[in-house]
Amino acid sequence: MNTTVKELAEKMTADYVECLRKLNVTGVDHMPRATEHIDGMIAMMQGLIDKGYAYAARRRRLLRHHQGP
Repeated sequence: MNTTVKELAEKMTADYVECLRKLNVTGVDHMPRATEHIDGMIAMMQGLIDKGYAYAARRRRLLRHHQGP
């Protein structure tokens, strides 16, 4: 492909926005990028781990499954 990840992401986002336009989807006024919120995602996952709802395993964060009452 000979492109960067950033260039590819920008192209895919532009394609997505064009599809929304063609479908007459309105009301989208903000499109946050995950890469701009990494610190917040890490903090959220740490909070879930601290409360016992998730756990860390080999540099991954996994959610616990609820087994029922």
